Amino acid sequence: MKKILVLALAALLLTGCGGKKTIPPPRLTKVAALTLTPAPAVNIQEYPGLLTPLYKMNVQTNTGGIVEAILVELGQTVRKGQALARMESEVNAAQHNQAKAAYDLAKASYDRQKALYEAEVISQQAFETARSQFQQTEAQYNVAKKNLEDCTLTAPRDGVVSFINYDVGDSASRGSTVIVVADYSKIILRIGVVDRDIAKVQIGQNAAVHIDEIDRLYTGKIIGAGSLADDKTGAYPVRIEIDNSAGFIKPGMFGRARLTLEYYPNAKVVLLDTLVLRGESKGLYEISSGNIARFTPVTVNFEFEDKAYVQSPLAFGSQIVAKGQEFIVDGEEVEIVSEN
Repeated sequence: MKKILVLALAALLLTGCGGKKTIPPPRLTKVAALTLTPAPAVNIQEYPGLLTPLYKMNVQTNTGGIVEAILVELGQTVRKGQALARMESEVNAAQHNQAKAAYDLAKASYDRQKALYEAEVISQQAFETARSQFQQTEAQYNVAKKNLEDCTLTAPRDGVVSFINYDVGDSASRGSTVIVVADYSKIILRIGVVDRDIAKVQIGQNAAVHIDEIDRLYTGKIIGAGSLADDKTGAYPVRIEIDNSAGFIKPGMFGRARLTLEYYPNAKVVLLDTLVLRGESKGLYEISSGNIARFTPVTVNFEFEDKAYVQSPLAFGSQIVAKGQEFIVDGEEVEIVSEN
């Protein structure tokens, strides 16, 4: 019995030594794949800026002197030509009255001299002298009249009183701003656009504007785009007009404008996660016949959300690696699996 067991064991050993070994197949890198199909690509950039009135007008005193009356309040809506404030006018009123009396006498005298000249009673020289005297008196009266009118400060256009810089009794020098009137019906968002985007900004295009302080979204319109960059920031100034007829927006608030700079309805769009960096080149792994993964360089035109619009020799319908690309060696065979 022992002999039979020994012979059987020897036979097994001989079989093991003389038989062929079974080599397991290489383990393939598992990847998820997707098909490159046309998709819309939208280049939207956001720029912050300061909100200012469409117009801001400084109402200045041409006469100077003591502020006699302030006729409006902050925030009050005013109309063009409406009286806003009055400067001390006693001296100007006296000068005006004196000049008016002199003007009336000179006008009466001139009218008499003109009638006599037309009747050929006086010489042309006498008439010219009378006319010259009247014109001088008239000019003096017009100056006095304007000085008196200038004592009353009026609104240069419709708007809202945004600043009152003096109180009644204060002394204001000639040329100083007494009141500021602003047009709040339209508000301007001033932003700075970087050089790579400024050529894509078009006058008249719409912009979505969010005002953080009041948490409201408006649609504005680009009304101006500068051709010279700011010396300090290097950005190009852009002005966006926003309707503020409801009056919720206040100058000095901050807004964020979202500009749609480019739109391509049928573009090569890939997820950012599918891009691979090899050296200084970005690219995608294309899965060719035989499930061979090949690195294909691409040019990223712009990124948006979690996607990128790329230029690539890859054709629509190509299979590209969506997940697992970080484990691939260029040119290797891969195993395509479901993302789930």
